[in-house]
Amino acid sequence: MIEIDWEEYKFYKKTRHQKLQSKDNFDILIEFLKYHYKLTAAQEIFETIKADETGAMMLKKRELAENELFEKYLFKDIKFDD
Repeated sequence: MIEIDWEEYKFYKKTRHQKLQSKDNFDILIEFLKYHYKLTAAQEIFETIKADETGAMMLKKRELAENELFEKYLFKDIKFDD
């Protein structure tokens, strides 16, 4: 299991904040995990966040206790045409 390096996260946030679409710390964390740790699977990202104390608090705040809810959160802005 990957441990989140919060110092690297802070550096990522500081240096990439102009290019990031969201200013929400949780969204930035997700982008950081994708970029820095090369995580691509939603379940892998969820498990990494859940295993971290600060990350777990972020999930709890957003009521994302399960991977399925996390996946819905990830794809909240995607709209499919019928």
